[in-house]
Amino acid sequence: MEEQNTTFKQEQPQDIVQQSEQPAHSQDSYFLEFSNAMQNTNPFILNPMMNPLIANQWLKNVNMNPLGINRNELLKILNNPKEYEQALRRISQHLYMVQLVYKRMVHYLSDILTFDYYMVPVNAESEDMSKPTFKSDYKKASGWFDRFKVKSEFRKAILKMTLEDGYFTYLREDSDGDMFFQELPIDWCMIDNTWKYGYLFSFDMTYFQQVGGGNLDGYPKEFINMYNTTVKAQNNQDEFCPELRPELRNGKWAYWYELKPEKAWVFKFHDIFAGLIPPFLGVFLDLVHIPELKDLLNAKSELEAYKIIMGTVPMIKDGKTGSQKDNFAISADSLGKFTQLVKNSFRNKYVDFKAVPLEDLELFTFDDKVNKNDPVSKTLNNISSQAGIDKAMFNTEHPSVATINLSKLVDAEFLTRLYSQFANFCTYHINKTTRKYKFKVVMEGTIFDKEDRIKKYMDYADKGIVLLPQLASAIGMNTKDMLNSMALTKSMGFMDKLEIMPTAYTRSSEESSSGRPQKADDELGESGEHTRNAGNNEERE
Repeated sequence: MEEQNTTFKQEQPQDIVQQSEQPAHSQDSYFLEFSNAMQNTNPFILNPMMNPLIANQWLKNVNMNPLGINRNELLKILNNPKEYEQALRRISQHLYMVQLVYKRMVHYLSDILTFDYYMVPVNAESEDMSKPTFKSDYKKASGWFDRFKVKSEFRKAILKMTLEDGYFTYLREDSDGDMFFQELPIDWCMIDNTWKYGYLFSFDMTYFQQVGGGNLDGYPKEFINMYNTTVKAQNNQDEFCPELRPELRNGKWAYWYELKPEKAWVFKFHDIFAGLIPPFLGVFLDLVHIPELKDLLNAKSELEAYKIIMGTVPMIKDGKTGSQKDNFAISADSLGKFTQLVKNSFRNKYVDFKAVPLEDLELFTFDDKVNKNDPVSKTLNNISSQAGIDKAMFNTEHPSVATINLSKLVDAEFLTRLYSQFANFCTYHINKTTRKYKFKVVMEGTIFDKEDRIKKYMDYADKGIVLLPQLASAIGMNTKDMLNSMALTKSMGFMDKLEIMPTAYTRSSEESSSGRPQKADDELGESGEHTRNAGNNEERE
């Protein structure tokens, strides 16, 4: 974390002045009075939420800090990724914005998971499930998913995880009771502890003091209390407090506040490391090198199109005086004029004409007839190989169905391991809403296996094993929505309005008739009339 050189607190909450026990004329009190007076005099300056330009800049600073870098500088950073986490994350943002192949790679992996889910009771027997208490708890747990949009919120999380490894969030609730993630700036969050569901982290409250930082009005109300707590701890740093870290006890400023998992949650792509390193770090060198290779390819293409025509200046060969210096058959002045005329006749800048007093000259070209490899394409193939993604996913040249299907399986398995983090988040929060019975959330599904999952659960149903929650999950619904849809269909009498298309198996015996239609009497011939009168065809029917 880069140390912030803060000389001006942009906004100081009003209640800090009331809580301060410092002398009236102390430096801290003077500063707070000055800040409060400035805010009352010109609130437009110190309340940036009233200024859309500043508010927009703050929002962009949360997750938009790209860093362009050359290959040599990147090599130095890659030798010590532990010390350059922030720089590597910003390089990943830059590559995401300027390299389309990297953006497609990130979205390909982050879009694999479908976040289909269902709940399974963990402490209820079959006889308990008919009790009102269980039904009440199940309704509360299901209602939590109505308030929190699992798929949309988790898709944002997996994209950030694929791009930067970590996604720090705070669960907010609006006036209607709906919940959503508010992203916290990753550069101001620090993983510092673990628990049964993953990692815990602290947030640096100096984020609200630095120029260009966040505004407390844009965060939940409890952040004001957190900020006040850290300020109060700093003002009373001479007192011994066992909860403070050792560096706080020697008079150093420290505004780190440990956020609780009831609201704060961190999702990580590499959940076995506390560091925050982009997952595609191994292909950064090749991606950074692509612009240089494109310039080299352009220069190579120009050279291949360039042609030089060399002409030999004739010599006077039948002279009786023997060999002489500058014994040319044409004067230099005339040669220059003729050469310029030839040059002017060429309208293509890639063709040039030269005249030299040499013999046995040829036409020179810069065609690479031996090595036709495109350096950019070769580098892109290397990127696909290092990332473990079949290049046919992004390039239709020479696709192989077998390799693509195998690559899909590997990619799906590579991502489905992350489901446990999202399932733990849902399990933790839904069980906070119930009283007696607890539930476990199971997440499954990729963009590659939807039809296979539906077929599997339908085959189970044919054998008498009806797994309604799993079937609802396979078709992209939760159990509650599926049951409500079925009840709505039944209440509207939709099934009674369906008309089955008549077939040979659904017609009655009166409606069914075999053979061609009976002819009229005037259409029958003599033999046909005799057969009908005798009733010979009735036995056949």
